[in-house]
Amino acid sequence: MHRLTIQPLIALILVASLSLGMAAAPAVGIVTAWGSFTIDASSISGNATLFEGNQIETGKVSSRLQLNTGAKVQLAAESRGIVYRDRLVLERGSSRLETAGDYQVEALSLRIRSESHEATAVVSLLDSGTLAVGALHGPVSVTNAAGREVANVAPGNTVELRPAAATAADQFALTGCVTRMQSAYLMRDEVAGVTTELRGPAIN
Repeated sequence: MHRLTIQPLIALILVASLSLGMAAAPAVGIVTAWGSFTIDASSISGNATLFEGNQIETGKVSSRLQLNTGAKVQLAAESRGIVYRDRLVLERGSSRLETAGDYQVEALSLRIRSESHEATAVVSLLDSGTLAVGALHGPVSVTNAAGREVANVAPGNTVELRPAAATAADQFALTGCVTRMQSAYLMRDEVAGVTTELRGPAIN
């Protein structure tokens, strides 16, 4: 009698636990590949549902992510990233962001997003520790963790960026000509396509 009572109770607890786990990590899209890949260290072939916070790692073939928001991201071979509802955090390799909307790629504390529906952003973490951002068919914007624009990549162009310090997300090295406008000093970085006001004790 006791055994018959306990077993249904255990089953109910397991169902409740699974339901709570699924509710805590909602589905954000699907991933497909002509081969195998891993999600949270589990090997998968063909396709799978993506949940908030899943880490996906590709092997010898690329994987294609279709997000519920309509964004499409291609994760190149030998690449790794963490998938969220609004962004992909690229940890290794390269990604290609298409039909993005408000979706963005985050890497080295930088946020990359397409500035139009036709734009495609190509984001690569290089062995040198720099980030390469390319723009196809439309402009691509790069901002730092503070929301400041550090690059505006025109179609057909690629820029390489490196944070000045790993712990200083608002610091970047710029190259360009300094001009004075009234009481302000401005630097135009022709490669990044942005103009920055210079501030600090060394600016008089």
